[in-house]
Amino acid sequence: MRKNRHGWQVLSSVSSPDQQYCVDVYALDGQFGFAVFRSDPEDGGRWTLLPGQGESGFSSAEAAARAASGGQVSKLFRLPELWITEVGEASSRLGPKDNVVGSVIDHYGQDQPIKVILAQLKQSGHDLNELGPDDLAGVDEFHLGGRLATVELLTSASLTSDSRVLDVGCGIGGVARTVAQTMGCHVTGVDLTPVFVSTASELSELVGMSAATSFSVADASNLDFEDDYFDAVTLVHVGMNIEDKVGLFTELGRIVASHGTIHVYDIMRVSDGEITYPVPWSSDPATSFVERPQAYVAALTAAGLSCTPPVNRLDLVRLAVSKAKDQPPPVNLSHLMGSGWPTMFGNLSHALGDGIVAPVEIVARPNG
Repeated sequence: MRKNRHGWQVLSSVSSPDQQYCVDVYALDGQFGFAVFRSDPEDGGRWTLLPGQGESGFSSAEAAARAASGGQVSKLFRLPELWITEVGEASSRLGPKDNVVGSVIDHYGQDQPIKVILAQLKQSGHDLNELGPDDLAGVDEFHLGGRLATVELLTSASLTSDSRVLDVGCGIGGVARTVAQTMGCHVTGVDLTPVFVSTASELSELVGMSAATSFSVADASNLDFEDDYFDAVTLVHVGMNIEDKVGLFTELGRIVASHGTIHVYDIMRVSDGEITYPVPWSSDPATSFVERPQAYVAALTAAGLSCTPPVNRLDLVRLAVSKAKDQPPPVNLSHLMGSGWPTMFGNLSHALGDGIVAPVEIVARPNG
């Protein structure tokens, strides 16, 4: 595998029979895409990128290769099925970090969740032209305690309508919309999973919150924001998928203002028992990095941050569950995560009940 001048890690390249065009399938920051090039006679046959012919944001190399085999590319030349297989084999040789990132995307990347959510809302009698943020609460707050936990998380933050908030690992935008709605400020959301980001944007538009929220695909450990930019950062049930927590918190510490706060709410290990997979955040142990609260404190400290003592929020979660039983939401996480959700949630429930893990909150601030 090689890197081209665009910084992509090229997994495979195939040329047209007349050698006038070629297609590259590449990996970049844990995601995959394809690009089309033309042999430019005016530049000595050098390969020139054709704008608008490629596509990025795929969760697997095979998906990118199959997309390249159709659409406008097929007008240039037909790509062989064998090549798609070869691309998949090449992707298996990616480094550990790339494979972990790709697996996380695959775990969360469901096909067209917006259609599932809207169909369920319509079936429950909702007017899709009159939706509000509250109608989505059962599905877009993808963490223990749901909206109740989100509101509680930011009680210690001093936010105004001028504040800028970043939600890391935003999913389909539930936390961002709740914070924007309750605090009256603008919230930016970032997530690894492209389909979640596009769904977050669509849902915000549907409920009239496009101006208050914005979403983009990004790696939490390598964010494209200026230093000291945000007044608050939220990290809600995300750290379980990130192994390098010192690197993560160093990056979050870089982008948060000196007066700002970082609000961590993750599932953390509180005893030595064994976690049974799959669980909501991971299909297997290879992409699960559940740590003890003490490890979070150590990572935050190593990143140059000071933090509050960890707080176990299990009682708040039980309260949220009790309220949900009294008023079941019209659409919930089983609709988003599909047929595997009962097993995932059952395994998590056992781990919570056995005292192996717990939802824990930590608030961190830059030193000085």
